[in-house]
Amino acid sequence: MNFPSKPQRILGYESIAFVFVIALSWLDEFLNLPGLLAGGTKAPDWRESLIETVVAPAETANRPQPPEPAQSAADRRGDLA
Repeated sequence: MNFPSKPQRILGYESIAFVFVIALSWLDEFLNLPGLLAGGTKAPDWRESLIETVVAPAETANRPQPPEPAQSAADRRGDLA
């Protein structure tokens, strides 16, 4: 059985988190969560959710990536033991 590598698992978790954040943003607009939870008043504005839908993934795409780990001389030669 092939298991996904660690970076693939992390990417999967991040993808699930993004879907959750975007869904929460849209639910906030449709259900007026601030009004329900804190008694505030707010008119639903789908444009705000649309902007959040675009900005959330764009912010993550622009973050710096961690450096690759250095390889040892044995790894470069292909020595496994």
